[in-house]
Amino acid sequence: MRFDQRDGHAGGGQRQCRFGMPPAAGDGSGSGSGAGAGSGSAGGQGTATAAGPGRCHTSGLSANLHYLSPGAGQRYAALVLTNSSGSTCRIYGYPGLQLLDGAHHALPTTVVRDPASPAHLLTVDPGRSVFAMLHWSVIPGTGESQTGPCEPTATFLWVTPPDETTQLTLSWAGGYACEHGRFDTSAFAAGTGPAA
Repeated sequence: MRFDQRDGHAGGGQRQCRFGMPPAAGDGSGSGSGAGAGSGSAGGQGTATAAGPGRCHTSGLSANLHYLSPGAGQRYAALVLTNSSGSTCRIYGYPGLQLLDGAHHALPTTVVRDPASPAHLLTVDPGRSVFAMLHWSVIPGTGESQTGPCEPTATFLWVTPPDETTQLTLSWAGGYACEHGRFDTSAFAAGTGPAA
């Protein structure tokens, strides 16, 4: 899986997304980056944080997808993570995503951060939720079939919370994702997202 971010500089270059808790005062920003394309999701390395709850771990979270009203060739969903542990935790960053077929083989997936949605450190009490907005297109991109599905249709979606290296598996009912499985995603925010 590729964690890419359009950097907005001249030449249209890309750079890897970096996931990680914001550093405490005086610490470096030593967050890690994801794995390569097709090799599965991976969050970044943890970094030191100011005093407070620890980060939210995959084992203490549950995930749901709320599909939203589509546009012309555009699809949207809210990815909701809920703290299912008994302890308050913190989350900071963007989700890792990997589309999978019915045999859990990786399908083309590219995650692109929305530069208009910066990350904020969120405190998540037990039973409370955070969400990230997902956007993908069903309009074929360069090098994709113009007469049929642009990419294979996924059956499952792996979700990697920020800073984690293990995944939550969701059933995927969002159809195919064109532009080689491109997802534009916001940073996590408090709540469960739009209703429709």
